[in-house]
Amino acid sequence: MDSCPHLTIVPKRHNLRFMTKREVLTGEELLTHAEAAARIGISTKTLDRYAVQGKVKPLRLPSGYRRYTCRQIDALVTGGSAE
Repeated sequence: MDSCPHLTIVPKRHNLRFMTKREVLTGEELLTHAEAAARIGISTKTLDRYAVQGKVKPLRLPSGYRRYTCRQIDALVTGGSAE
């Protein structure tokens, strides 16, 4: 673990995961595509459509996976902007 000082282990739903450097610096939890859709009770396909329409802009990891901040997803429900 000492070789990766920018990663921090935090508990999440009864298991451990790594926090990304962005999460450590901003304090924002990043949600996976499926977690973001489940958070507001929509399908992942609907979340895809929202991204195409520009309603939400996912963060892209170097691996190509999408991540969303809780603030972005909550803004979808309230109709506000999370930019």
